[in-house]
Parts: sequence; structure tokens; C-alpha cells
Amino acid sequence: MIKILCDQYRLYPDTDFDSTVSDPSQYEAMLSKIEDHSKKGASFRVVVRNPVVYKWLDAAIKFGAKKRIIMPAQELARHLGCQVVPDWLLKHQNWIGELNLIEKSVKDPVSGGSVEIWLKQTLLGDAWTKKEPRLADELSDIVNLLGSCEENSVHPLKKYIIDESLKVWSQAQFEFSELFQWVKDNPYQRSKYLVWEQLLSKFPEDKISVWMQQNDIWYELSLFSNRHKLPILNASINVPDYIITFATSFLDQEWENSPEGALSFISGFFDFEKNFLLQKLRQ
Repeated sequence: MIKILCDQYRLYPDTDFDSTVSDPSQYEAMLSKIEDHSKKGASFRVVVRNPVVYKWLDAAIKFGAKKRIIMPAQELARHLGCQVVPDWLLKHQNWIGELNLIEKSVKDPVSGGSVEIWLKQTLLGDAWTKKEPRLADELSDIVNLLGSCEENSVHPLKKYIIDESLKVWSQAQFEFSELFQWVKDNPYQRSKYLVWEQLLSKFPEDKISVWMQQNDIWYELSLFSNRHKLPILNASINVPDYIITFATSFLDQEWENSPEGALSFISGFFDFEKNFLLQKLRQ
């Protein structure tokens, strides 16, 4: 059988086929190959990458060729066993190939949910599928993912899902909606700031506020007045070196006054604290 797969988004690799058409100039030679294989009764699989050639290859139908045009959204829905594909994914079908979603759908198919839920779970994690994330672990996962990213490196599909999720949570009426109202306006930076403040919480607040003056960090935090009511987040986001320098200097000064007093500010979260203690113990 002669099969022609029209796949401009490159969901399927060239190695799955006998021949590839990427340029209109290859059309006539390919049609001749198809005719030759048809006369011999031999199977032949062709993948077409250039949509200009799609219609032209209707000429191969007379040689018994079967042509199929691959649309990534429909292909993803077929693999997931879902009938409804979000409009925003239909408009950006290139995202499916860029994130290898077809391959991911084979390895981890949806189980009774929607395409949106599957995308959230696959690309961002279970916490992002929650209608109202309330548990400390869920909030930690959300903040950790945001704070671990740089905005300019986040894929447009992930960014779309993140923005929509934060918007929905910010409009919901539950105890953490204020968190998401604040985070959504600058999610990747504000998540970092929130974690840094919590990690430094054993230090005096007046010191933290000074250390975080750079880049208006303290101002950004002050816009969320109820942040201290949040549970302690289990997040691994590195504190900037300049803040560590301030904190180390503060511990040095406190140690001079009272080693016992300096120890009261040590949380055990930071490597610089361990290094500080080792240095003092060697003196």
C-alpha cells in the first residue's frame, strides 16, 4: 500500500518513512516514485513537510495512494481519547510538536479527564489541576515551579496555562485567592521573593526589609500584606548572593556580641550558615 502522510508540524520522524518531500521541487520526482511502486505493487510510505505540496499529491490517488493530513490538535485528541480540543490549542498547533505532546500522550495517556487537565498535569504537575489549591504541598509546588523559571524561557503554551490558572484561582473565593491575586501580576519574580522572605524569616524583619530594597523586592512583598498567614512553603529557590552577603555580615556582628544570640538566627536552610558555623568553630 502507498501511504502519504502530510505532516508539516513534524510530529512523526523522517525515519518512519521511505521518502520525504520538503520542497515543491521534489514533487515530480516523488510522483514518479509513487507510480513506479504502484506498478510493482510495492508498499511505499511518504511524509510531506511542505503544505504547498499537499494538494498536488492528490494526483497520486490514481495510483492507489492513500493521503492523510495530520493536524496536531486532532492527533493529540485521538491519542488521548478526547473529543474536545481547546480553541487556543487549535490556534497554536505548532506548540504540540514543540513540546512533544504526541509522544507524551502515548507514554502517559489521559484517564477520564479533559485535554486541559492532562496538559496541566503533564507540563506543570498535579497541583495545577486543582480547582482550589489549599494544601501546603500544593502551594509549595506551584510557587516552586514559578520561582524556578525565568519568564523569557517559559514556553508559550506553559505560560498560557500558568496565566489562566492564576487568573482563575485569583477570582475564586477561598483562603488563598489573595495570594494568587498578588502573584499573577508578576508570577516568576514574586514567587521568588515570597520564598526568599520565608527562608530568611529567622532574621529580624527590619534587616530583611533593608536587604530586599534592591529591585523593589520589599515593595513588591508589601503589596501582599497577608503573606505571613501563608503556610511555610517547601521550596528550593536560591537566595541571591548579595542577600547572603548581608546575612553573613549580620551573623558576624551578632557573634561578636553573643555567639548564643547569633545561633538564634540560624535556620539550617542555607549552606552559608553551615560555612559560617564551621568557620567560627575553627577559630
